[in-house]
Amino acid sequence: MSHNFTYTAVDFDPFSDREVEKISISNESQRELWLSCILGGNDANLAYNESVSLEFEGLFNFSVFQKAIQELIKRHEALRSSLSADGESLIIYKDLSCDITFEDLSGLDDQRNILKSSLSKELNIPFDLVQGPLFRIFVYKLNETTHYFNLIIHHIVGDGWSIGIILQDLSKLYSSILRGESMNLPRAPQISEYAAEQLTYKESEEHKATENFWFN
Repeated sequence: MSHNFTYTAVDFDPFSDREVEKISISNESQRELWLSCILGGNDANLAYNESVSLEFEGLFNFSVFQKAIQELIKRHEALRSSLSADGESLIIYKDLSCDITFEDLSGLDDQRNILKSSLSKELNIPFDLVQGPLFRIFVYKLNETTHYFNLIIHHIVGDGWSIGIILQDLSKLYSSILRGESMNLPRAPQISEYAAEQLTYKESEEHKATENFWFN
């Protein structure tokens, strides 16, 4: 018996613009956050949006800042990762381009209220945990020597401690690129390594002994 099949070309490749570097297990805290976002929907998802802002005084080179952001993304797995649909895996991409939103507010009246309104609006946009990216960056020009920087990142890949490290690294990378110096930063701890260490400990005799102590 012969069969005739008709094939329809599909012009879609989910990984066409993002090469996967590795797939890691997600850590326990990430799985808890993922479940909360799934059960609670957008309201729960938005509750985990973290925001940090800095005001820059002095000359600011936006082109150098863009390069520093790209180096920052290469340096930290968390910034180029997203969650699998079931929340069990962390998809880490080899690279991830970042479109920094730049708005020129110089010459406008009531800049601070415009800035406040814009930041509030962006903070209330949920992240797609599967598609990513799980952070957004904004730069607002207030005048030639004053710029306002804002980072919004989902708590599933960033907390107060890690955000502090990200900002320190960004400052060092920006300064190095601006001065034309080599970026000699020590290797950064990675989020996949933390998950692996957590799993190793969970399967260890030490953890089993501690667990038995509290259960018995």
